[in-house]
Amino acid sequence: MTPCAAGATPSAKAGLRCSRHCRAIWKLVISSAAWRRIPPNTTEPMPLATQKMVQQAWQRIEQTVPGVHFNWDFWSRNTPIRSTYPACRAVLAAKKQRAEAEPEMIRAIQTTYYQQAKNPSLPETLQACAQKIGLNAETFSDDLKSATIEAELQRQMQRARGMDVYSYPSLRLVINNAVFPIAIDYLDYRTMLDEIKTIESKVTRT
Repeated sequence: MTPCAAGATPSAKAGLRCSRHCRAIWKLVISSAAWRRIPPNTTEPMPLATQKMVQQAWQRIEQTVPGVHFNWDFWSRNTPIRSTYPACRAVLAAKKQRAEAEPEMIRAIQTTYYQQAKNPSLPETLQACAQKIGLNAETFSDDLKSATIEAELQRQMQRARGMDVYSYPSLRLVINNAVFPIAIDYLDYRTMLDEIKTIESKVTRT
């Protein structure tokens, strides 16, 4: 599922792009079991307990992954919003204008959120991301609110749930409609690639 790619690491994505031995689908999904009940368009502030959970995740990543640092000013400059659906729709709206804009929008949202401490749930933040990557601002704004984009988001969310994806980042290998979960390794993409190749080899022999 492409919309929710905020947690991807460059090494992991590069490794998957380099693989010519399998058809892997990189699933980065925000719909955890608790968050799935949140209305898509809510502007409700993120509960303090959830804020603490996200901050702890940031700390773990900084301590685990060399060279990864977050801009902690985000928590003092913004009122975190509970729903991340707007950012998901923004990626789909970007892809609708041109396919190659999908990863560009993902990177723009990541940079805006993690490095520039801006709120990725706000329309003005997403609009700025769209302009930064050269999208038509008016078209993007219309698509962001369109029923077509919302329907595509719901379709992708349903597909992710069908693959038992309820947290992010999550990686699934799909071969002939069979779904295989792949353990995430933030430090070395080759671990994931080896697991993918092993599964593919076993499936091919059966």
